[in-house]
Amino acid sequence: MARKKAALEFLTWATGKKAEQGYAEANGIPVREDVYQEMAKNTKFWWAKAVADSTPYIKPFPRVTAGGEIHTYLNDMLRQVVAKRQHRGADQGVRGGGRPLPLPGGARPGGTRDAGAGGGPPPSPGPGAR
Repeated sequence: MARKKAALEFLTWATGKKAEQGYAEANGIPVREDVYQEMAKNTKFWWAKAVADSTPYIKPFPRVTAGGEIHTYLNDMLRQVVAKRQHRGADQGVRGGGRPLPLPGGARPGGTRDAGAGGGPPPSPGPGAR
């Protein structure tokens, strides 16, 4: 029981405002909105107000079987948009040498199925990826 109490005390301290502020000042990423609001008062953290203002819109990533594949795919697409590269779209493929990424369950855009439907790793990036 003493270990549980000590663990709770540690978590309470670690997620407290004072500890989070110190963590943020040491270039950590805080999780408390009030810490971002406090940081925004310092011009060194000019970006903190935007983060604090955006917290009502933060949503957790869905916990689904294909979550990792979806996350990787969205990151790849976002990188292309940010880099202002012309992307070919999900229906024409962006990884694996022009091969479309499978959708959850192995389905492909257009209704076709992936040969390894039902799971498995995502396709390997083609030559020159990233």
